[in-house]
Amino acid sequence: MTQRLLRRKLHFRIANALLPLFGATLLSIIVPPQEANATPLATIAGPLRPIESPIPPCSDDAWRSPEVKLLLAPALRRAEINAKTEVPAWDSAAYAEFSRNGQRAVGEQMIRRRLEPLTTLVLAECMENKGRLVPAVEQVLDALSLQPSWTLPADDPDLANLHGHYSVDLNACETAHDAAWALRLMSPRLDPAVRTRLINALNERIFNPLRDTIERRRQGAPLGPHWWIEGKSNWNAVCVSGVVGAAYAMGREDINYWLAFGRDASRHYLESFNDDGYSDEGPSYWNYGFGAYLRLRETLQWAEPRGSDLLSAPKARAMAAYPAKISMPGDSVAPFGDAPNMARIDAVTKAHAEVAIGWTTPAKWAALAHPTSSGGRLNEALWRLWGHPAAAPGNSPLTFNESCSLFPTSEVAVFRPQNTDSPTGSLSVTLRTGGSKHHAHDDAGSYAIDIDGVIATGDPGSPVYTKDTFGPLRRKDPFVNSYGHPVPLVNGNIQLDATLHQARWAVKPCSPATAQVQEAAIDLTPVYDVSDLQMLRRDLSYDGQAGRFVVFTDRFNSKRPISFETAIVTRGTVTRTNDSLVIEQGSERLAVDIKATSPFDIKLDTFEDQPTNRATRIALRMRNPASNGCIAYRFRHPDDDKTPSAFGDCASK
Repeated sequence: MTQRLLRRKLHFRIANALLPLFGATLLSIIVPPQEANATPLATIAGPLRPIESPIPPCSDDAWRSPEVKLLLAPALRRAEINAKTEVPAWDSAAYAEFSRNGQRAVGEQMIRRRLEPLTTLVLAECMENKGRLVPAVEQVLDALSLQPSWTLPADDPDLANLHGHYSVDLNACETAHDAAWALRLMSPRLDPAVRTRLINALNERIFNPLRDTIERRRQGAPLGPHWWIEGKSNWNAVCVSGVVGAAYAMGREDINYWLAFGRDASRHYLESFNDDGYSDEGPSYWNYGFGAYLRLRETLQWAEPRGSDLLSAPKARAMAAYPAKISMPGDSVAPFGDAPNMARIDAVTKAHAEVAIGWTTPAKWAALAHPTSSGGRLNEALWRLWGHPAAAPGNSPLTFNESCSLFPTSEVAVFRPQNTDSPTGSLSVTLRTGGSKHHAHDDAGSYAIDIDGVIATGDPGSPVYTKDTFGPLRRKDPFVNSYGHPVPLVNGNIQLDATLHQARWAVKPCSPATAQVQEAAIDLTPVYDVSDLQMLRRDLSYDGQAGRFVVFTDRFNSKRPISFETAIVTRGTVTRTNDSLVIEQGSERLAVDIKATSPFDIKLDTFEDQPTNRATRIALRMRNPASNGCIAYRFRHPDDDKTPSAFGDCASK
């Protein structure tokens, strides 16, 4: 523990001891002075200001209804264990691990273990209403108040927060949101000193540094570590929602300041999406970022029922429609960008979004929403237990074609079968021209093929995050550059930087959306720096009727002979028989038939960026350089005897 924190803890102990003799104003004398524009330190006296919220106080009998008691029974069991367990000790060495070697996991796990018990303890205490779990809640809140840093180690590489120079990151804002709701619900039961320390910590760690940044920004100063205030990414939505949610839960006197901040700052999050609603950051970041944006909307509507609706803008409504448009049957989603392999749209967040655009009802959301029973975020558990998603603004309903949905600006298409009665399983495919504004991979022409809810082949998904992931060495990772993606390698060259070079549709998909065989093509020529290359094109042919096959044909023309190969990527196992493959991923199997205009070899190579993150690259490699040619490969179910035998226009020689 730093000398500064030791001094602060001693100041509080002295103040608490002398408070009965000299009054609450003693705190303002003993505690070190704050910055001029900072919120003053809290005093012991006075309850929190009342707020309008669907979350009832713990004294309300709604917490003890049979339905709530059933939902919270697992939380109570977990709370019994947490109440008998000391809060894990703070470990500065674990926190500093990222600054030493770029590894995130050890420090992040240490921080999360310290806060995790709060959720179950607060939920269980509210349900019981006996006071017996209050000491355990106080222990967690006191540990949090005195914790050297609320930020994640990766967001504090120079250890400034560790030494008391506070800034707000994703973890700090969500920690504040949780702490504020714990304060709201537990405040009448908490030891006044514990309550005061927590309020002071919230001011010191969150509201004072942020307000200082906002006011300095108005004078033209840089945002520094609070870049996310104007950031066009999930950070903006998550941090703004957490800060505004914390301010509202506390019932702060300056709440109007923070509500205005929320409305103004959150517009930058909308800029992280294209007008068609596509999430460049991928499905997992849609869950995280847009979920926070929806929660911010609810907080603002609680505070200002007649205020403007964050989903009134057409782009915001298109963002809410993203899950339905991007998901393949079985709810699988192509793991483009930094999405984990086998990523899924969160069903609760999707339902929340679809209530907001009139596609489903609050009752259907409520049927999915259940509070966590073993940790997780307190503010999210409370929302799922008591929340009521706001109804849709009065706009015309959104529509899209379920057989072939196209994000026209982002150039991403999802092909689904019109009927799914195939006895051997139906295939779906998502295809993109590549490139992103955020979390970009060099993946022009990448795809993902789903069979009955399992992605068997295609884009491998996210790299493991290290200190290099968002730095100049990012594109060295095979999960980021095109070598680890299912795209061609041309004369030994991988694709150019996707943030600077863009492929385009040569044949636009979903034209029409109900065609029995769907066609699309991408001109990949602009994303390769090969001087002799004249044309490189990827064609897709898909059985839009029953989803029995997906065929890709990669063809090229060059001024002089060049080497050429294309790749199939999977995290499953691969079996080869002559010029055919069978890929097994979980319980699903996918056959691949291959043809080319000249002899070719099939080479398997495993690549990884960490031992826990690996995939197989299957190179389909022409044996000799050529001035033109093509390789065609058809995906189908191994047991499907109705798939047409002919495919593509590549004839083996």
